[in-house]
Amino acid sequence: MSDDRFAVRFAFDETHLPTGRRESTVKMSLCTVAGGRIVREEVYYLDGPQAVTR
Repeated sequence: MSDDRFAVRFAFDETHLPTGRRESTVKMSLCTVAGGRIVREEVYYLDGPQAVTR
């Protein structure tokens, strides 16, 4: 990484309330900083987001 970029790994669980179906998702965000602020976020999913079906 360079001085103007950093990465954050997120792992979270979700529950679809009507069905009780649970899923886990992992993503990596690569952030670019300029002027002390995050000016760009690139998001990469380990497993793509899943559509909820009824």
